[in-house]
Amino acid sequence: SKVEEAITLINLQGEGSNQSPEEAPGDLAHHYRFGEIFHGKKFVQNAQDEWGYTGGDVPTPDVHDMADIPAGGYEQGMVPDPAVWELITRFDNHYSEMLRLLQQAWTHGDQSKLGAAIGQMFAMNSTGLELITKPRPDGGGNYGPCFRYTQP
Repeated sequence: SKVEEAITLINLQGEGSNQSPEEAPGDLAHHYRFGEIFHGKKFVQNAQDEWGYTGGDVPTPDVHDMADIPAGGYEQGMVPDPAVWELITRFDNHYSEMLRLLQQAWTHGDQSKLGAAIGQMFAMNSTGLELITKPRPDGGGNYGPCFRYTQP
């Protein structure tokens, strides 16, 4: 059944197979990839075919002190720096356009809309990364994206 197929796929992507933590040869299930970040070591198979977090170092990703986003997102009056406000609105616009493009791709099966949506995801990434480095003036952490839908 479709339900059983979906559960099997979720299991493979999260935990690997019953025989291996790999989703496919050379491709760890993401449960183990997250474990690598947590343990700071690669999850590898040793000469005795045992798996463990005993491989090379996995560097800890950069982390920014992002503050909680206010309910409903930031309003312009809360953001005294116009450059930061521009990043917030640009992110919301990229997010909204991505949603519109995904809807068009799913509704009409238009592959080009899916590609354009992926482009918006990359734009969200670069804008969001810039935004989360901007400290709030109250010293309570950095700004972050609101993920608000805006009309075209």
